[in-house]
Amino acid sequence: MKKKKENKLYWRRLDNSAKIFPISAGKKYSTVFRLSVVLTEKINENILKEAVKQALSKYVSFRVKMKAGFFWFYFEENLKEPKVEEEKDYPCTYIDPKKNNDFLFKVTYFENKINIDIFHSLTDGNSRIYFL
Repeated sequence: MKKKKENKLYWRRLDNSAKIFPISAGKKYSTVFRLSVVLTEKINENILKEAVKQALSKYVSFRVKMKAGFFWFYFEENLKEPKVEEEKDYPCTYIDPKKNNDFLFKVTYFENKINIDIFHSLTDGNSRIYFL
């Protein structure tokens, strides 16, 4: 008889360059960057939400929340659903994890433009482009 596989949460350390951002981030210094794409048609919020869910299933490194350990910050798997909202804030504003289901990125849209604001500890390389 096969044992049922447990659904354990995974965790991982921040790399050396990412360690500085959680300490310095706040409302005055957000350490967030934005990537946008402009499409030819208006954005359908429900389709965009489904696309974000599908992207998270493929790029699991974005499905994390930041936790404070005894000596360092670390990423832990985030099982909540990501939010997708119409754009209402300035670009690259501080992402409050409590208001964002603990995610370190925020997906917004306005008419035919999709934005992803990303906390710099999460990624700074090509993975942001692939995720978008």
